Amino acid sequence: MKKSLIVIGIGSFAVISLLIVYFLTRIGGEGLPIGRYNIVDNDRFPEAYIQVMDTTVQFFNIDLNEYFQEKQMTTYRRVLDNDPDWYGTVSDDELRNMTDLNAVFVEKAYDYTKHSAEKIGTNIVAYLMLYHDNFLGLAIHYNTKTGHLDVMRSGITIAFEKEK
Repeated sequence: MKKSLIVIGIGSFAVISLLIVYFLTRIGGEGLPIGRYNIVDNDRFPEAYIQVMDTTVQFFNIDLNEYFQEKQMTTYRRVLDNDPDWYGTVSDDELRNMTDLNAVFVEKAYDYTKHSAEKIGTNIVAYLMLYHDNFLGLAIHYNTKTGHLDVMRSGITIAFEKEK
């Protein structure tokens, strides 16, 4: 009798442990949940939002270049200066056009499924939204527990939350 209780206890512990590990490590479905995500606590663009569709995201009422373009231009220029043969000579105007995030993410929808999602925490899934030789772009970190999106690049983060 005692042995059977011990075996049942160990079996129950194993099953519960597997369930806990599953729920802590699962990504939470395929892709970002469809809907509108409004910007959080932002005085510069209080009406900004992200619209997530089946495979695309699109930003509205925000100037992404104001947040991210200068740092992307600096980083890209550093790469070009260190290895001129990598991409050739690029003028400042060409570089400004290449790093125009509004043209990629605001003026049209971006298919974020071109790149795979990566689980980076218990409840965080990272979606890299890259273009131009996979060097330029943004990252979205989606919190599966809270439904928040953090859009980030170069140490700058803009927070969004799903509209209820």
